Amino acid sequence: MKVMKYFAVASLALFAACNNEENPVLPEGNQPVDVVVALNTTQVGTRAAMGDLQGKVEDQAAASLEKVHVYLTDKDGKITVAEEFVKNDANWSKLINATAISATANPGGYKFKNVDNTAKIAVVICNPQGAIATEKTNIAAIADYALRPQISEVIYADAKELTVLNQEPYGVDPQQDKRTVKAAEFTLAGNMNRFQVLGTKFNKIEWTQDGKTAAETWQKTWMTNNAGKTAAEALAAFVEAVGKYDAKTGKSPKEAEWKKYFQVVDVTAENTGIVMNRFYNKFHVSDRSSNGLMHAKTYAGGRYDFTNGTFKPDVNTDLSDVASYYQANGFTFDGTKAAAFNFFTDKVTNYGKNGDAPTLHFIFKEGGR
Repeated sequence: MKVMKYFAVASLALFAACNNEENPVLPEGNQPVDVVVALNTTQVGTRAAMGDLQGKVEDQAAASLEKVHVYLTDKDGKITVAEEFVKNDANWSKLINATAISATANPGGYKFKNVDNTAKIAVVICNPQGAIATEKTNIAAIADYALRPQISEVIYADAKELTVLNQEPYGVDPQQDKRTVKAAEFTLAGNMNRFQVLGTKFNKIEWTQDGKTAAETWQKTWMTNNAGKTAAEALAAFVEAVGKYDAKTGKSPKEAEWKKYFQVVDVTAENTGIVMNRFYNKFHVSDRSSNGLMHAKTYAGGRYDFTNGTFKPDVNTDLSDVASYYQANGFTFDGTKAAAFNFFTDKVTNYGKNGDAPTLHFIFKEGGR
């Protein structure tokens, strides 16, 4: 599974408007500016999206985007402009546009007019949770976003510094007065990750009816024929004689001998659930970072209910809808269904190297009951 790193704020310098004799430009001073924001979603895939907990999603299929919040902030994060865009409204196709802002014909982007010139950064949040934040509040005040299982609730976000695009006429004398136009252009790619389990089958190795007794007899006979050898050496000799079962090939290289003692038993019907453990449940919008590590070191003490699959990694927070799949009668995956889980990885230090990567735990009926 590919880990897709989240959007880092681009380190883009702000280019100051220049003056020259051929194109006189009014110094920006306290004059308002226009800001163009465009969002290209052509690279957004559904590694992190799903319809329901058994919904199969093709890798990199088009993701669902229903709503976007756009914020313009000053250098300290104070919101100067807050605008909500809803799919299919009048301005949706202007914002969600793959055409470059700089294109000479029908350029992409939505233009915010008469913006306070303290605006330095544009922030976009796709499929936001909750109402849009109000102007004059700080972007850091937006509550952490939580994981969601549904395809229409997948979160994407990015932030970029505004750069000068051009100058355009305004005022009563367009030949003398020029308005600064700034821009931020986003190419949005999926940020979250997804576990998707398909075609699951579980086997375990058991002794044949007389296999254990026959194996003990084999080792005793070997020790009689090899005086002075230990039981551990006898066991090693037995393993060498029958071969080790290879999970990839589904057999031992010495299959005929191995089958005298062992058998493979299908226990798929005994599997009652899958749990995702050790994952980040929250996403901090202002700096695009993951937080809220959920890690159940034990399933005891109310963390996991084996009767219905309720999963509370910290005992208090019920994350069953995003981190636990349960089916009382076992799985019947045939490649058309999936057990799927989303998780955040943004700005996790040494992701996957120090135990910070999520794990999947498969739950089985105790004793086949």
